[in-house]
Parts: sequence; C-alpha cells; structure tokens
Amino acid sequence: MAHKFAFETPQIKAEAVSAVVMTELAQHYKVMSTPHIVLNETHAVKGRVNEEHLLAAVLLSAS
Repeated sequence: MAHKFAFETPQIKAEAVSAVVMTELAQHYKVMSTPHIVLNETHAVKGRVNEEHLLAAVLLSAS
C-alpha cells in the first residue's frame, strides 16, 4: 500500500526491503514482525493496516 501512495504522488517515496536480508536495517528500526512501515524516520506502522489508517499515519508523520 505504501508503494501505491508513492505511485500517486511524487512527495511520497517507498522502498521495500527484506528484514531477513537487511538485518542491520531491521535492528535499527526495531522490526520484530512484518509488515513494518517506517515514516520519515519518526513514525512506524506495524502489522496490516487499511488505507485510511496508513494515510492518517503518513499525514501525522508529515506534520
């Protein structure tokens, strides 16, 4: 869903990585399970969320 948002607007960039392959990155962001979305280095969304929840988190992280 993050990639869908990134496709819709150039103001959002999305990147997917494997927590198993990128263990240092996973440790840095304290990823314990997936999905785990990090927003602007300040907010995280953990688990499956609907579009409205993710949008609210994106807007919160932008403020």
